Amino acid sequence: MAARRPIYFVYGSASRESKPLEAGTALYVRVFNHDDGWRDYRWDGVGWTDNDYIGRLLSRGEPTVDNVDESDLPDWLPKPPKGL
Repeated sequence: MAARRPIYFVYGSASRESKPLEAGTALYVRVFNHDDGWRDYRWDGVGWTDNDYIGRLLSRGEPTVDNVDESDLPDWLPKPPKGL
């Protein structure tokens, strides 16, 4: 089965109106794949890398984590891996 729509998060902004890729923030994505469950990635400025930190932030209710709508991301940003 195909992966589901990715869920994007921005972390580290003091403002509730966080912008993806803003200085001082980190961009994460979660992708669900029926074969192996949730996979988490972080944008490192060059590509998406495996990173489980967003899971920790979400589990403890970190107040500076905000959802980001996919339409708010820049057009040049590549799609995340599909839960390889």
